[in-house]
Amino acid sequence: DNDVALPVIAKWTKRGGGGVSVGGAASLAVPGAGSSRLEEFGDQFSVVVGIDIDRPALEEAACRTRARPEIRWVYWDLSLEGELDEQEEITPASSSSAPVAADGSVPAAPGPKLPRRFDAVLDKGTLDYLVCEETSKCCCYLRNMARMLCSQGTSAHDSGAGISAARPVYVLISFRARPLLMGILAVFGFELLEEIGDLECAKNSSQKATIYVFTLGEGRRPMDAECSRQEEQMQAVLDQHFKEESRFRSPEEEARIAAIERCSLREAFELLIPEDMRQEYDFELFREDLAASNP
Repeated sequence: DNDVALPVIAKWTKRGGGGVSVGGAASLAVPGAGSSRLEEFGDQFSVVVGIDIDRPALEEAACRTRARPEIRWVYWDLSLEGELDEQEEITPASSSSAPVAADGSVPAAPGPKLPRRFDAVLDKGTLDYLVCEETSKCCCYLRNMARMLCSQGTSAHDSGAGISAARPVYVLISFRARPLLMGILAVFGFELLEEIGDLECAKNSSQKATIYVFTLGEGRRPMDAECSRQEEQMQAVLDQHFKEESRFRSPEEEARIAAIERCSLREAFELLIPEDMRQEYDFELFREDLAASNP
């Protein structure tokens, strides 16, 4: 994933790249990072922050990158609203598996204060996962994404390293349907800048991912809006999408079925189960399921 994402992020965060101007080095946050090898991002960013709720993975990563002070690791459940610099930073010193140096030296202490705002956020599947979770969790997650990208008229991060892009970017790698993503992100004021499709993100997999580059609409601050209203709007997008995605029958077929008052079990099977599904789900399975659900 990093090989695919790095050129895209570099394009949108380097000086003059993609129309988003950055002076100095840029900052990057990676939600759902686990113990990912973020070292390759460290050469292009002044600060790289990996965020996750898997403490052992973060501890492992913190020990591995102890010689790379620009790479930081934070324990934060992003489905709960907050600010990044209020969360727990995982360092070699805080890790239960921190290696002890031969000379007895103490592991590296925490670095400068963690940033709040970033020039780029790289999402490699966290939103894809949260779309199927409770709407409130997904809503909080996207409010946090907006919060990390909203400059509020300040530099990209409070430590002073680098200067914020005029319009920081949310880079999303996703397998989800495009209309669903566009609908959800529109609720939170995100606008699409670029789209790169048909990407192979995993070996021996036929699934193709798409990289989307979003930015917050000019002057938009979705984290200041009423959360409950955003949840309602997002739920409406999800309901519409899954209704269309799971439709087995046309509206005409649905109307015909609704008009039938009585029919045999075999007729019900043929009416309800599309012909192209009957090889996997035959009449016997249909009858067994019906018997199990109506003891």
